[in-house]
Amino acid sequence: MQENYLSPFLKQALVAPKITNKDFKLSDPTKAEVKKLNSDYTLNVGGSKVFHKYSNSGGDDLVDFLNKQFDAKPTFKKYNNYYKVFFLGEKGGRMNGTEYVALGGHTNGITFKAMCYVRRPNDVFRST
Repeated sequence: MQENYLSPFLKQALVAPKITNKDFKLSDPTKAEVKKLNSDYTLNVGGSKVFHKYSNSGGDDLVDFLNKQFDAKPTFKKYNNYYKVFFLGEKGGRMNGTEYVALGGHTNGITFKAMCYVRRPNDVFRST
């Protein structure tokens, strides 16, 4: 599914990537990194938790956090210098003052080798 989602973007870049799917299991609520993800990187929007682009405690943003967690796993060391796309199945966004802005995903710039996609908030993909 992720490959189908990325294909239109990759065609524009004129690349033929080799895509490998890895699950680094950030769903066990007893693990410290999952507790941090669920406390530092979520917002309460309309009574539901959504992923927050930025850390609530002022640390790394969500992409940096996911990238560091992934790179810290010994079995994934060979991917340290690869481009990585993290897919999260829940909604996400950021705050603009007191207003919540839904996002489809984000990265830290073109040269950064990691990005995060969240469940698309609507049919219009936004990358801000």
